Amino acid sequence: MAVRATVRKAPPREPQLILLKDIVTQISGRHGFKPNAISGMVADIFTSITTHLAEGDKVRIPQLGTFDVRSRPARMGRNLHTGEAVQIGASKRIAFKMAPKLKGAL
Repeated sequence: MAVRATVRKAPPREPQLILLKDIVTQISGRHGFKPNAISGMVADIFTSITTHLAEGDKVRIPQLGTFDVRSRPARMGRNLHTGEAVQIGASKRIAFKMAPKLKGAL
């Protein structure tokens, strides 16, 4: 006769707000660098990503995903308070597509 072990799931935890300084502290502890050095590197990475997106490039970060700039054409909208038709100007937005590894982790 086989004995089955019952596995109890841990109760779901409340999502935490993780700040950039928390990530910097984790990385500096793992790799032995000073937090200021890691913070400067992370800031440079974000600046580089922003610059490339502003130039219209795609930015692919393995295991995370791809950032891309998409254009939205001008269109007609409606003022919800008055019902009046309103012209909405063209704009750009950043799109993010998750990498399969990230999608699988969620």
